[in-house]
Amino acid sequence: MSIPSDAQIRRQMEELMKVVDLETMSTKQFIAALSSNFGGVDLSSRKKFIKATITEIIDSMEKDNASEEEDDDDEDPASPASAASGTGAGTYENPELPKIS
Repeated sequence: MSIPSDAQIRRQMEELMKVVDLETMSTKQFIAALSSNFGGVDLSSRKKFIKATITEIIDSMEKDNASEEEDDDDEDPASPASAASGTGAGTYENPELPKIS
């Protein structure tokens, strides 16, 4: 059985990383799970590539999550930008205090 291409390995890694807990899974366990996805082919010669790709994928996932959070902030009615567009933005009147003119 031949070793899969880098692109094939990366695609499988991306899919596998969606369903495994990387907090508890070691690199060795991840490579073993990845190997089983390729019918048990020995991927030990690709360990360096796999480790580097894990880091790339995690960085990409974190970047995607950060941009999604920024998008969510744009729609948050409680955000300062949204409040500034509403009426009475930035003002609060306490009815118990006298108004100062």
